[in-house]
Amino acid sequence: MLKPLPKKYENFCCPICGNTEYEEITKSNGITGPGGSVWLDYCFCAKCSVMFKNAEKFCKASKQKK
Repeated sequence: MLKPLPKKYENFCCPICGNTEYEEITKSNGITGPGGSVWLDYCFCAKCSVMFKNAEKFCKASKQKK
């Protein structure tokens, strides 16, 4: 069974350039249907291209909780 990919975060903010958009790069095991898997490999800022694994760490709401 395919696992859902993490949701895109609307309150994302790049710590380098302040951009609010990012892209997700995914990989799969090449199997369609039962036994197939797709996972998030990494993300990158759509403006400055800084790479990261977890977009939630760069969300405005996450920073306010700390």
